[in-house]
Amino acid sequence: MPPTSIASLAALHTWTITSTGPEVHWHNAERTIIADGRHWTIGLTPTSGDTVAHMLWSGNDVVAHLRGSEPDLVRTAYRWATNLLKGRRRPEPQPS
Repeated sequence: MPPTSIASLAALHTWTITSTGPEVHWHNAERTIIADGRHWTIGLTPTSGDTVAHMLWSGNDVVAHLRGSEPDLVRTAYRWATNLLKGRRRPEPQPS
């Protein structure tokens, strides 16, 4: 079952989650993948209210940007990572 929260991404140990402390809200979730000779970074960060921003970089270029709920975008980030690891160069940018 795909993860649906930042806490579930953190449990995978392939994601780096930053926060100001264990009892404080997270600031950034990130995963870097080298696939097909390219450096990809998938990132999530909270914005206002319950909205999360989700970005995909190829090198220094932002190639996709979404905003939505944490559960939807965590699933999307996980799917994008899976697609990249399977050799799909550019994940489809649709939320789950």
